[in-house]
Amino acid sequence: MFSTRYHAIDHCPWLDPQKHDGPNSRAPRIYQAEGVTYDTGSGQVYTEKTVRAPKKRRTNWINEYKTPGLVKRRHTNGHGAASLFDMAKAKVAREMQYLTVSHLKGIPPFIGKKLWDEVENSRLETFHTWRTLVSAFPDSLSSPFRRYFLDIKESVVPLIDYFAALDSEAVKWLSCLRIAPSNIDRSDLVRISQLRNLAVLDLSDHPSIEHSGTQVDERIFKTWAEMAKGGQAFKHVRVILMRGQADVSTWLFKYLDIFPSLCFLVLSDCRLIHQKNRADWTDQASAHGWEARHSKKSAKSLRGLIDDKNFYLGAVSGCYYHTKEVFDQLATKKKSRISKRLPVVEVWIGKPKPWLHLIEEFPGTRTVWFDNVKTTEYARKAEARRRTEGPVLARAARCALPERIRTPPAEDGTKRTRDMLSSPGSDTKSPPHKRTTMMLRSRTKNLGEVIADFG
Repeated sequence: MFSTRYHAIDHCPWLDPQKHDGPNSRAPRIYQAEGVTYDTGSGQVYTEKTVRAPKKRRTNWINEYKTPGLVKRRHTNGHGAASLFDMAKAKVAREMQYLTVSHLKGIPPFIGKKLWDEVENSRLETFHTWRTLVSAFPDSLSSPFRRYFLDIKESVVPLIDYFAALDSEAVKWLSCLRIAPSNIDRSDLVRISQLRNLAVLDLSDHPSIEHSGTQVDERIFKTWAEMAKGGQAFKHVRVILMRGQADVSTWLFKYLDIFPSLCFLVLSDCRLIHQKNRADWTDQASAHGWEARHSKKSAKSLRGLIDDKNFYLGAVSGCYYHTKEVFDQLATKKKSRISKRLPVVEVWIGKPKPWLHLIEEFPGTRTVWFDNVKTTEYARKAEARRRTEGPVLARAARCALPERIRTPPAEDGTKRTRDMLSSPGSDTKSPPHKRTTMMLRSRTKNLGEVIADFG
């Protein structure tokens, strides 16, 4: 809000410089007229305006209402005074920002469900309320409640503070993070490994814009691999999505083992990995246990998850609920021990590019969906193939060698003959070597001998 401050006009020196320079003038003087100020001492002409100081930015984002304009007053049931239970329920719903899981300990699960219904009906949903209730009543809440959505278009606190609030050390709930790498620092991108309950990671940039910021490259994954050794980093990650990452290439597959629970990998608008150049990366992907779906199947598999009518358009957290079958069959012993489905909070930080091109456009060659095939069945077949093909390949390699290399020498250093190689106790001996008879070649007459015959 702006307001202009006006002062009485003393005199304008540019209208009457002689009076200002007279002996009775006071120097310096300030003259104001129609909002313009003139300072005779400095010679400056300026305007003065009074502005209201901006309000303090709210940093308590975990307690901000999801829809603050729709918060409702508590209403009675229309049948007289409210019961003591209804009054207590409404009071607790409005004071949830001061409560923790320990305050709700011992409350029956059905009351926890009624408490969430009160929060939902009054439009009092906050992230703190959600994470407190899902931690206190993990198995008693309805399916729509198991997912929560946060869209943080502008960061009001450092990213490390967001990661700390989204983390769950006891893994009572999981996180789905969507972020644009080009909008954050490289150090913040590395700190994603601090999210111990991370289940879905989406790193999406706009594919048609040249980004001067951070890009996902091999250095990032190498750093993540070092941080994941011996720790809990990325232990629960089941889905990774990347869009518009120009540096992603076949080096990616050798680092995917740092995600022991990873089931799906989805790449889109990556110039080095797409459906048209499958011959460039198929062998490397298969060697590391990843099989790619074809273009139409890749797009259809993700389209139904992005276009979820019961959740937010473009949300990717639904991918987590489709990983259970693959996760249960993974052969690695390092995977997460939590197999049951947990509540998920999906967070968009900044302006990550949504995957709406799968809904609005015809399935093209831009998207590749990779499946982790390193399952118990895959390991069993690989072991059987190794046992079957191993001796055969060994015999073939042995037969390909010359006899002098294949036959080991005798212990006394003498040359071993075929009789020595016969089975012990056998009376049969090898037949003697066939001796060839020397045959004299007929000598051809020279020219002198031929002429002598005619003489």
